[in-house]
Amino acid sequence: MTLRFVKTSILSSSDGIDFGTEIAVESDEVRKTRVAAEAAGNKPLYEQLADIRDRKKLEYDENTKKIFAPPKGLDEEDIDFFNEMDDAKARAEDQNKRLVDAELEAFRESRRIELLKEPQELPHATFNIIPPKKAEPALKVGVVVTAKRKVPNVEKEDRNVVSKVSESSSVSKSG
Repeated sequence: MTLRFVKTSILSSSDGIDFGTEIAVESDEVRKTRVAAEAAGNKPLYEQLADIRDRKKLEYDENTKKIFAPPKGLDEEDIDFFNEMDDAKARAEDQNKRLVDAELEAFRESRRIELLKEPQELPHATFNIIPPKKAEPALKVGVVVTAKRKVPNVEKEDRNVVSKVSESSSVSKSG
């Protein structure tokens, strides 16, 4: 955008009839455009566009480097913090293990004391043994069971060959 055709100003008059004094007013947009035009100087449009493209590419490259940069390593403060966390976790696990061991030992001691006491008499159970019933003799029924002869599992092609062979042998016998 060039400022060749744009002029922003306010006309003022002291007497209300003659507007001969002119006060220039610049908006932010006009100021930025004028500064860009002065910076570009008398470069051709192609070079100006190339400069703009290069600036945008540099900004894009900086952003992508930030996004895809490898994570930074841990510093001493981070390492100390993680070591303290590991130590606290180990202390908590150790305390928990000691508590469980103490409870287990107390349980074993109470069991040992119970076993050392005089055993109490347990009520005796009585069992009535019932003699088994005599099996009734099996009824004889006149049923005859016959088994079918199984045909070996032969593929269809083999069956066709067998049937053709049997047909040719029966033809040769009859012929």
